[in-house]
Amino acid sequence: MSIFFPFKVNAALAAMAISPNTFNGSWRSEMQQIGKAAGLTPQETALLIVSEGMGISYPDDVEIALGVWRSEGKLDIAKPEMMDALHRMGFSLVALSQASS
Repeated sequence: MSIFFPFKVNAALAAMAISPNTFNGSWRSEMQQIGKAAGLTPQETALLIVSEGMGISYPDDVEIALGVWRSEGKLDIAKPEMMDALHRMGFSLVALSQASS
């Protein structure tokens, strides 16, 4: 794993107004390794962490960050991992898909 990947994931968490320390460090590191191995971006990995660690109880800034990352090409909601993560967070995948059309 690139030494910068965890920093980028933590920065993505911070962009969603979530302190990386919200999550157990060992668990967060394991999730970062899973995200990197799956070929996810740091932003997608951060979303995976939030979906697993917070479910539907996330800050409003998460939705803002998701919109920005989608427009910047840093979040692909068509990836199975992202579909699962968004579903766990209570997002309507149909609505998200239509919003990008």
